[in-house]
Amino acid sequence: MRPASSLRSLLLSTALLLVLDPAVAGPERSTDSLASTGWERSSWSLRRRADRRFFRTENEYATHYITGYSAIPLPKRTGYYKNTLVSLNAVSYGITEHLRISAALDLFSLLRWRPEGPVFNTALHVGGSVSDVVHLGVSASYLNVRIPAGVEVPDEAEVPSGVMMGLATATFGSTSNNLTVAVGWTHDGKEAGRGPVVNLSGAFRLVGDVMLITEHWGFFDEERNFLVHGLGVRFLGRDLAMDIGLMYDKEVTSLVTPIGLPFASATLNF
Repeated sequence: MRPASSLRSLLLSTALLLVLDPAVAGPERSTDSLASTGWERSSWSLRRRADRRFFRTENEYATHYITGYSAIPLPKRTGYYKNTLVSLNAVSYGITEHLRISAALDLFSLLRWRPEGPVFNTALHVGGSVSDVVHLGVSASYLNVRIPAGVEVPDEAEVPSGVMMGLATATFGSTSNNLTVAVGWTHDGKEAGRGPVVNLSGAFRLVGDVMLITEHWGFFDEERNFLVHGLGVRFLGRDLAMDIGLMYDKEVTSLVTPIGLPFASATLNF
């Protein structure tokens, strides 16, 4: 079997496993217990009950998109671990109903020497829900990598290794369909950025347990802007979700392929 066919088969198998309800994936049961497994007997055949829960898993991954976060709070003493392309590992944990911490580390950056150290991110989020469809929050984060925005820096010049960022975030909608707008500013430890940071993200349920996720970042500067765009599909499971998509920008990911960087992520709730 060719590698492309094997990959397609693996992805299809994973998607099917995620959307199937485990309650009916076990061994054969007697007809006496059919009612408890989502089926009922008619005079002619067995037919599935119209139970929406069988087709639609509750979206417990609405607190984040591809790399960014929504203002929907993470419940107290719950969290998730997310792995992207094996190398990028992220974790987020709800300390209280309104406070959560997040961190991420790129393992590949540990293997190649960088004077600035490995690529990592830490963040603190504070927020909550104003209503069922309005959620507000603020966050402070540090990213240990230079964002390619602003003026060109000579190779011999000393530049800060990372950037701090503060964001005010608003999310509108439910866990199944939502839109997030975030606006903030950066500071590299020496001076503040000369333009704002804007994030626009969304998640929309396409069908059953399949969602469309989109994420867009703009780091604006008088000399040069840095824009990043992401689009993907998320397959929901009760404790595990799979993301497949594409990230694109003119500075970094376009060097991988002309259309950007394909990615695959797995998120495990705990």
